[in-house]
Amino acid sequence: MIEYVRGELAELSPATAVIDCNGVGYAANISLNTYSAIQGKKNCKLYIYEAIREDAYVLYGFAEKQRFSCCSFPCRASEAIRHV
Repeated sequence: MIEYVRGELAELSPATAVIDCNGVGYAANISLNTYSAIQGKKNCKLYIYEAIREDAYVLYGFAEKQRFSCCSFPCRASEAIRHV
């Protein structure tokens, strides 16, 4: 399980961030809150929630551990969205 990714911010859009971590680029879906928190920074740290499904392996990145913690335990999607 990935706890967080820290490295150089290689690409950034309001929906995704790519963090270069020792030559490996990790793409994570992000919220507008996270986008605002890391915009303009050269390096950053994102707490990662991994969604592993049959057809996809998706990373969600959070700049603040408080927002990340709502996804670190099993819950309904509607509950997680309210906290993000």
